[in-house]
Amino acid sequence: MEPTPQLNEEEFNVFLLLYASFSDYDYSPEEESYIRGISSEDVYNKTLNVFESMSSFMRLQTILDHKESYFSTASQKKKLLSTLENQFKVDGDFSKPEKTTLQFLDKLL
Repeated sequence: MEPTPQLNEEEFNVFLLLYASFSDYDYSPEEESYIRGISSEDVYNKTLNVFESMSSFMRLQTILDHKESYFSTASQKKKLLSTLENQFKVDGDFSKPEKTTLQFLDKLL
């Protein structure tokens, strides 16, 4: 198995929001606009390229590999899940696949 990329906090947040946005296989313009609005253009483009080059398994492994760095406490996890839920709702459609992804990550993390 190839190693997962090391992401700084801004890159990880973009990566996580991309993961959330792609969970229903519909990356809406609203979702893209929100992510671009909270990151620099360079970080967005770099992280999107990394994200798109990975399999689903590697994406999830990358999130898990950054657990200790960015969401090891209960309060960090709560903030992370809240951020994900907000991203799911940004396009006005909190779909069943998105709800399932949020529940899955809540249990996994």
